Amino acid sequence: MTPFKIFIEISTFSILLPNIGGLLAYNRLDLEGKKILIFFGFFLVIDFSIAWLAHHMMNNMPIFNICCLLEYGFYAYLFANNITNSRWKKGIYFSIGFYFIFTIFAILFIRSIFEFNTETRVVESFLLVFCSLLYFNELSKSISSEKINILKMPMFWISIGILFYFSGNFFLFLFYREITQISKTIWSLHSVVNTITNFLFMISFLCRLK
Repeated sequence: MTPFKIFIEISTFSILLPNIGGLLAYNRLDLEGKKILIFFGFFLVIDFSIAWLAHHMMNNMPIFNICCLLEYGFYAYLFANNITNSRWKKGIYFSIGFYFIFTIFAILFIRSIFEFNTETRVVESFLLVFCSLLYFNELSKSISSEKINILKMPMFWISIGILFYFSGNFFLFLFYREITQISKTIWSLHSVVNTITNFLFMISFLCRLK
């Protein structure tokens, strides 16, 4: 097995990390925590389904493109639920509808649902990086006004993971076609970033145990 395939395999199985973390901390989870665990459980099934289709040389892009809609919707909901500024909260909820319409438009008029949709992935990355920065801006104000241990805040770790993943992969998504034409092994960078991200998501559950 080549190093490229090893990275892909590790990345695929890394979705187990947040699920394991969630199960270990299950008794400490609040309602939002349980929703997040269900989300990661859903994506565990999706990721393995995508990997199975790829292994059998079948097109997995329709599942991937549809799941990007669900991914953005859920992450945006989390940020809106954890940001107190009503204007930005409404803006984030509005962005969910915008992203849904843009994705449908992109599938119908820009890229087929059967191929990697660079445009929607780039827009998703930009929006979620922006949401992450909004959250950290509010969090910094809270830290300065009261004593808060951010290392025990699940949303802090989730936001770090989202910011790391979407900023780390932004240019890979933006130049996806150019990169794959040069060398597909460069895509292993995505696998490394994805694995680290899932590790951070696991910490978002385990930090409740401290």
